[in-house]
Amino acid sequence: MTDVNEDLINEKNNEIGRVTKWAIGFEKLLQDPLGLKIFTVSFEISNYLTSLFSCLFSLKQEFLKKEFSEENIDFWVKCDNFEKLTDEDEIKRMSQEIWSFYLEPSSMTQINVDSKSRASCKEALALPNNKMFERAKNHVSHFSFLLSLLNN
Repeated sequence: MTDVNEDLINEKNNEIGRVTKWAIGFEKLLQDPLGLKIFTVSFEISNYLTSLFSCLFSLKQEFLKKEFSEENIDFWVKCDNFEKLTDEDEIKRMSQEIWSFYLEPSSMTQINVDSKSRASCKEALALPNNKMFERAKNHVSHFSFLLSLLNN
C-alpha cells in the first residue's frame, strides 16, 4: 500500500482515497466517522447473522423432534450402527436393547412401524443378525435425510 498515489488519497471528496486510507492503517479507519460507522455496522450485522443462524438451527432441531418423532431418528441411527456390528454377543445384546426400547409394544419410546416389520424383528430375536432391523429401519428411512440436516 506504500505505492498508493498520494494525490488520489489527498483529493477532497474522493471516496476511493478515503477508503484507501483505511487500508493503510486501522487507526485511519477509526478516525474517519464513515469508516467507523461502516466497520461497526458490518460487525453488528455479522454478530446478528451468527445469532440468527444459531436460533434457526435450534428451531430446526425442535421442529424435527416434534414433527418427525425423535424416537424415529434415534432408532434409525441405532439400526445404522447395529448393522456395522460383527461380534455375535454384541449383536445379541444390542438386538434385545433395540427391540425393548423401540419395538416392544409396551415401550414408552415405541416407534410406529407396520405389523409385518415388527413381527419380522420379533422372530429374528431368536437368532439375531445385524440385518434383522433392516425392514423396520427402511420403514422410517424417509427420516434419514433429516439426519444430514441435524449433523450440518
